[in-house]
Amino acid sequence: MLASVKIDALAEVYHSAAGGFLNILFFPPMVTLVLSFGFLRQRLASLPAQEDGEFDEDAFWESRKYGPSGLPKEIDPLDSSSGALWIGSSLNPHNPGYINRAS
Repeated sequence: MLASVKIDALAEVYHSAAGGFLNILFFPPMVTLVLSFGFLRQRLASLPAQEDGEFDEDAFWESRKYGPSGLPKEIDPLDSSSGALWIGSSLNPHNPGYINRAS
């Protein structure tokens, strides 16, 4: 596009509707999506397929076992599902003694 300042033929293209379409067609995120399509298709095909209704329940519960601070969810004061520990925590924004107020 910068060359169109010196070259009249390019200036005519960039002043026309075709120039606008070319800018949209060669917009960098669009080019990235088009060029990465084959890679993403191959990558997704290489993942292990699960049968219909198959669900790894053990892995699901293992990932939800710990809260945000790394403690078990039942005793983690940063996790809202810990009940009274969350209610009495000074990190809870609804607690009157909330210590992380923005100044």
